[in-house]
Amino acid sequence: MGIGFSELVVIVLVVLVFIKPEDLPAFFRKLGKIYAELKKGYDELTAVKDDFIREVEAAARIEEEAPAPAEAGTQASPTSPGGEAHGTQAGGAEGQGDGEGLAQSGKPL
Repeated sequence: MGIGFSELVVIVLVVLVFIKPEDLPAFFRKLGKIYAELKKGYDELTAVKDDFIREVEAAARIEEEAPAPAEAGTQASPTSPGGEAHGTQAGGAEGQGDGEGLAQSGKPL
């Protein structure tokens, strides 16, 4: 998919026809600066893409290590010293218990 030797020769001949030989050094200098700017922009874009991929992979690893919410719901529900369970009640309202202020994890708020 790259430029072959014959294509490169055609490009050089076209450049020689349309640009005077005394202007060639300035032309190639400008072409080199444009290439450097494009390469710098490409490198910056690649670095941003790589950082983004690293962050997404790190977040995925953290998510895999954390227990899923379904697993947390299968654990025994915490009880108060009086034996009452906290969490979702028959009425469906969560967190409305006897007012002791325990979170689902059983730790005080």
